[in-house]
Amino acid sequence: MFGQPIIVAERGGSLRLGATARAVVAGERAVVIETAGAESFAAAIVAVGPQQLAGALGEEIRRDPAWRAALDHVGAFAYESITTIYLAFAERVPLDAPLLRLAGTPGQWVFDRSLALAGGSGSDGLSLLAVVISANGPHDALDHPTLARDAEAQLRRLAPALPAVLWSRVIAEKRATYACAPALMRPRHGRIAPGVYLAGDYTDPEYPATLEAAVRSGISAAGALLADRESGVR
Repeated sequence: MFGQPIIVAERGGSLRLGATARAVVAGERAVVIETAGAESFAAAIVAVGPQQLAGALGEEIRRDPAWRAALDHVGAFAYESITTIYLAFAERVPLDAPLLRLAGTPGQWVFDRSLALAGGSGSDGLSLLAVVISANGPHDALDHPTLARDAEAQLRRLAPALPAVLWSRVIAEKRATYACAPALMRPRHGRIAPGVYLAGDYTDPEYPATLEAAVRSGISAAGALLADRESGVR
């Protein structure tokens, strides 16, 4: 993964890290992308979350009927939260695998993130476990200290001899993923309007909100863009 920026540069590309980009105009010959300034490109793939789609498009592009339809679809989406409770332990906690399915509540999964403590992090913890809750639920109404205590209690029910917890941190993303409801209408990936293409897990008609769906949609959008350029279609 860390070698990818070098590959992009070797192939004549460039990266704009930490830059907010917005496709503002799609003309006959180019798409204008607004970042710190305005630049023109032959085409653009919009690959943002569904809740970010409207903000990634300029007013002129949003007026296109095809993009209006896509925005109407994502405007009807409901969302699910993903909550991660990090617990740092004073001693090493051996897990049978780096990722385990949990029994009980509130957590559904536990990840061994102890390697994140290496490299001068300044923590005295010898183990870092991440308890993940991957959907909405009663936990959304709890404050973070209570949620951390509940996650610790869940782990201790499964392993009573756990060492002391040194510190905890909770990260709750309320709109982490769209809700995969039955008969959900999704925008299609690929070419939406001249020069502008769409990718994202929410555009894949077969997969739910997963990394696999995101990759499939990205490959499809890139393939559509390349095919259009070869045939001279905008």
